[in-house]
Amino acid sequence: MKTTVFAKRIRTKEGKSFTEFVTSLERKDGTRQYMRVMYSGKDRNKEFNADECPMIIEFDRSSANSSTKTYVSKTGEERKSYTLWIKDYNRTNETYVDHTLDDFI
Repeated sequence: MKTTVFAKRIRTKEGKSFTEFVTSLERKDGTRQYMRVMYSGKDRNKEFNADECPMIIEFDRSSANSSTKTYVSKTGEERKSYTLWIKDYNRTNETYVDHTLDDFI
C-alpha cells in the first residue's frame, strides 16, 4: 500500500504542543478514512520526522494494522478515532504535490 503522511501540530487541554502524524486511506466503498499514523517498529531511523513531511511511504499490509477508539467529544457526541500502526515501511522517491489550487487561475 502507498500513502502520504502529514505532520500536524496538536495542543492538549493543558496547552502542551506536540506533533501528530496523519494520513487518509481509501476504503473499499470508495470513501476516505482520516487516521493517525504511528510507527511501531524498532528502527529509530524510521521514526516519523515532522521536518520530512509530507512524505509518501509504501508498506505491506502484513506489517501494519489499524485500531479504533471510541471517545466522547466536548459536545457530548460519541465519536471514533482511527490509528494506523506501521511496523515497517519504505519511503518512496516521489515528492508530494499539492493540487488544492489547481482550479484557480
